[in-house]
Amino acid sequence: MRKTLCLLATIFMAIAVEAQQKVAILETVDKAQNVSYGVKLLLRSSLTSAISNTPGYEGYDRVDMASIAGEQEFQRTGNVSDSQIKQLGVATGASYVLVAEAALYDDRNIIITAKILDVETFGIKSSAVQVSGTSPRDMQSSCADLAKQLLKPEPVTSVVSKPSQKAVQKPTQQVSLPTTSIVSMPGETNPDPLATLTDGTTVYVATQDEEERLNYDDAVSACSCKGAGWRLPTVAELKLLEKNKGRYGNLATAYRYWAIEGGITVDMSTGYKVNTKNSVKAKVRCVKEEKQ
Repeated sequence: MRKTLCLLATIFMAIAVEAQQKVAILETVDKAQNVSYGVKLLLRSSLTSAISNTPGYEGYDRVDMASIAGEQEFQRTGNVSDSQIKQLGVATGASYVLVAEAALYDDRNIIITAKILDVETFGIKSSAVQVSGTSPRDMQSSCADLAKQLLKPEPVTSVVSKPSQKAVQKPTQQVSLPTTSIVSMPGETNPDPLATLTDGTTVYVATQDEEERLNYDDAVSACSCKGAGWRLPTVAELKLLEKNKGRYGNLATAYRYWAIEGGITVDMSTGYKVNTKNSVKAKVRCVKEEKQ
């Protein structure tokens, strides 16, 4: 009897392990090459831990990208082809591939963008953004939030059958994850939140570009005239806007946008930053910081 119970326990444990979906976590992309190796290593390790702590998933970071794609090319672009995704799935046994990119946000924080790719369909399963400090505690907390956003539970539909009656379908029960509330700003209609800093400050995006292209000094003035907290976006924020053009509508993809750093614009069709004379006229999309 004891042997039978042990055998059944072993079988159930094997089934439970098999039911977990493996997520291959690639090395952190750093296109600007200004995030330290230690921070990138901590980010990857924290993501692996956060994924593994999510029920039904197992994080796997022992991925040899050099054997599948050129490491330097991957770091430069952050792109993986369909065939490379398939190779990663075969090599690691993973159902999904996670690609994370880090860039400096300010003196104390980095901005992290992450996406999960399906090994079978090659499509993006989900994507998420987080602004984080670089301490181990901040990174672990931010990666836990990223994992929640990336691995959202699927809606559950319950159907109950009663004797002599047709099946009655209960309303879909959805598990809601915490979201940042959208606050109306003066002169703007429900601007979208772009990112949340570790100190609780939320960065919001104006719903429209300024009417005309402006030089750098006029662009700074146009944003500051909107009121307290309004400013030009940073390079990292503009790159984030470019990556999420579908969410932040009315962006002029044929133009470049001014960054607050000065002397730099970001091409909204590619996300590349361009050294630009401050006298040149470019598009302007303002953002606002608001303390929660």
